[in-house]
Amino acid sequence: MFRFVQVVLLCSALSACGAYVPLDQARMPMRADAPVLSESHAIGLVEYQLADPASTRGDPETGAMAAAAGDWLAGQDGLNGDYGPYKPGVRPAWVMFRRELRAVLGIAPGTPSQVVVDRLMAASLALKAARRMEARNQLQPPAFTLGPDATLDVLGRLPDFATLPLASSELQSWLHRERRCSVLLDC
Repeated sequence: MFRFVQVVLLCSALSACGAYVPLDQARMPMRADAPVLSESHAIGLVEYQLADPASTRGDPETGAMAAAAGDWLAGQDGLNGDYGPYKPGVRPAWVMFRRELRAVLGIAPGTPSQVVVDRLMAASLALKAARRMEARNQLQPPAFTLGPDATLDVLGRLPDFATLPLASSELQSWLHRERRCSVLLDC
């Protein structure tokens, strides 16, 4: 019940419920002619790493990749219900989740999803290769208002996201509707 009240309050604060929000899609960055993250890997990162704050504790590399996956998934057609002229609109849960995620990371309002995804993925890959300065360069203002060091700190201690359970529920509904096989859904 407490979680429901949190989501309702957050929804009201974000003014996302019921309002049309234009779809802000990003493409997953490519590496050797393949996406850096597959859809199933992105879903796993959101469902497991972002859902459990302890899983990214002290691990900004994973935090950055999971945050990129969350922002990227929030713009995907299948999840957001954008069916062109037939049913415009973005599912409120994903709008709320993206806004909450961006608020935690200090991402400037209006920053395109492509910028967020590209920079977070680049920072994650740089951290994986032990190139911290390169990662810091990806997390600079104006997109990342906290600055690189504070953003890396937040990525290494992501909080419990109040809006994630509802967004995750929508993700599960989509997977079932589409009869999609994944680590989360038996075929």
